[in-house]
Amino acid sequence: MLIVKKNIKLLVLTCSLLATHSVAGSFVDKRDGRTYKTVKIGTQTWMAENLKFNANPSYCYQGVSSNCEKYGRMYPWHVAMKISAKKAYDDENVNNYIKSEHQGLCPAGWHVPTVAEFDTLINEAGAGDESAATRKLSTDPTERFLMNPQKFNLRYGGILMILGFEYYGGFKEIDPTAGACFFKTGKSGEYPLKFLYKDLNHAIAFTTTEAEDASVLNYTAYSDRYNFEMTSNRIYRGASADYLRCKKDFECPKGEELYEGFCQKPFDCDEDEYVVDKWNCESLPENAHKKKGLGFECDKGFDKVKEEDEYVCKKRASCDEYEYAVDKWNCEILPDNAHKNKGLGFSCDKGYNRVKKDDAIVCMKPYGCKETEYAIGKFECIPLPENAHRKTNEKTGYECDEGYDNVKIGLFSYCRKPYECKENEYSVDKYKCEKLPPNAHRNEGLGFSCGEGLYEKEFNGVISCEVPYVCEDSEYAVDKWICAPLPNHAKRKETDGFTCDEGYDLYQGECYPLHP
Repeated sequence: MLIVKKNIKLLVLTCSLLATHSVAGSFVDKRDGRTYKTVKIGTQTWMAENLKFNANPSYCYQGVSSNCEKYGRMYPWHVAMKISAKKAYDDENVNNYIKSEHQGLCPAGWHVPTVAEFDTLINEAGAGDESAATRKLSTDPTERFLMNPQKFNLRYGGILMILGFEYYGGFKEIDPTAGACFFKTGKSGEYPLKFLYKDLNHAIAFTTTEAEDASVLNYTAYSDRYNFEMTSNRIYRGASADYLRCKKDFECPKGEELYEGFCQKPFDCDEDEYVVDKWNCESLPENAHKKKGLGFECDKGFDKVKEEDEYVCKKRASCDEYEYAVDKWNCEILPDNAHKNKGLGFSCDKGYNRVKKDDAIVCMKPYGCKETEYAIGKFECIPLPENAHRKTNEKTGYECDEGYDNVKIGLFSYCRKPYECKENEYSVDKYKCEKLPPNAHRNEGLGFSCGEGLYEKEFNGVISCEVPYVCEDSEYAVDKWICAPLPNHAKRKETDGFTCDEGYDLYQGECYPLHP
């Protein structure tokens, strides 16, 4: 079973309502020596301005080179991701080329932000510091907004500021100079909070790593007098060139590395586990010890064997005199008339052949049947019928003894004398006998006859010889074998039926008095 270590520190964190604050900073992109302003909001550190690194292709707003210095460069998605256009627009496999923390065109130690990181940013930016007076108004943020909307928005929306964007070859921003930066750095007067945008034209799209079908997910930030919002939308990957705002890589504690959103110690396995790769462990098999690096070794005298997609350590087989070695590790019972080989398997004794029988290999002599059997094939025998003997001049088959015929009944063959039944049996046909009923005698050929005064009666498939018209005093005979209640004022006949007494007449099975 694969054991994935997921210890301790989460990459994506959210802050409590009052914990968010911004801290200004800067760093140098060693590729071109350019200095960028940065801002730390909550747990994340972002660039406070758009990337300006000159990559081919990339574009300046309205084709004016000074706008690249002022607002940053605009990159097609595959350039921002730093992958080939062929991979970027391979809709089926595109996400296979994007790492969980994808550097792309960002400087070393920085990467293209993910959806999860934008979600964290929105949560932390929305938890901006508000005054104690505002907090006392209500515990409901909506009520606080209604009571003091401008102050509420300045406190909550002021952390984020905005810069314009364009679709390459399409819609262009009317006024890209409306905002100076995406983030407020916190320095007094540098990015005045009194400035609020009045329409949705003042926005910026940030390229992320979430590719789906032919689109990519971009984030847009905007603000007006009453609202601040950051939303996501999907655009065609090949139709736009957007600004790129990078996020600083997450820094794990010493001795740990980031893997699948967690800080983990590489090669960190328990005593009863071995290392599969840098991040994954599996249970150590019995009779094994783990190597210093990857994998495990079997203890002395054991071999590494794959069973059902798992490796185990098995001891080499030691077969006794009644067994043979199937493989290096398993034994089976030695068949009769066989001797085991020095290595694997067995050989049949002289005069015997290897034959597969009932999914097992046995040693048999050809046509070597017992006296009570006959051969139906070179290596197959079945019991000899009674009153039969094996053929004298042939290897297969049998013959019936003199006076007996070969008769097949159902799936089986028999040797039978015609009309040869026991004293208490009668012949149903030439070769079939059945039990003779009581009070009956068998005929010379087929069948039987009942004794004098008796007739054949069949009930539930059984034939017997019975006296007919035997009914109780209170009954009359309907036919030879069936009786019915005798009506009032009636007397039964000698065999079947009844008559009404004198002065009575039969009507609908009953005897009624005659009318006077």
